[in-house]
This record gives sequence, structure tokens and C-alpha cells, in this order.
Amino acid sequence: MKPLSTFSWDDVRLDPWPIPAANILGGSPDATGALVYITPDKTSCSGIWQCLPGRFRWEYTWNETIYVLAGKGEIRSEDGECCPIVPGKMLHFSEGLSSVWTIEETVRKFFCLQSDQPLQL
Repeated sequence: MKPLSTFSWDDVRLDPWPIPAANILGGSPDATGALVYITPDKTSCSGIWQCLPGRFRWEYTWNETIYVLAGKGEIRSEDGECCPIVPGKMLHFSEGLSSVWTIEETVRKFFCLQSDQPLQL
């Protein structure tokens, strides 16, 4: 990878990144994504992710920080804390967090993942 890379988030080609069927609680939350960078040791990466409306459970097996580019919805943690998903919002999720995502309008986010162990992507 070049020392300096640039891209426009709306020009990144997204591939299917399906949400496991057992996690889907409603709708058709079809997800797509693309990595734009990954470290040689695979403990950190960043990319773009998009998901159509629906509702699903997600457990974080890594630390993740996101910046919401488009869409609308909410993320509710297992303890009931609710965070809105709206453009311009930045959120951090710690490894081990269990959550439910409810997407009302297609969400697109920029994400950064970090783990002590190589990421299983």
C-alpha cells in the first residue's frame, strides 16, 4: 500500500458482507462493505460499510469507531443505552459489546477496527 492513499467514500466498490441469518430480527438488512486499509499484522483496518433497512443483533469481537456518512436509525446496547445513527455522528464500540441495530434508512459508515489479535474478516 502506498504511504499516502486517497479515496472518495462514494466511489469505493462495496462487496457483499452478509449479516448472519441468525442475527437478523426483522427486515432485509443486506450489508456491503470494503476495506480501504489494513495493517500488515491485521490488527487494525478501516473501510466503508453500508446496510439496507432492517434490524439485527451484533456482538463486537473488536474495538470499532465509526463515522456515519448517511442514513438513519439507532443502536441499542444490551443494557438499554440507545445511540442515534445520523449523518455526522461518531460512535465507539468496545470489544464485547452486545447490541441491536435498527436501520430505518440505508446507513453508510466509515469504520476503523482495532484488536490485539489479527482481525478475522
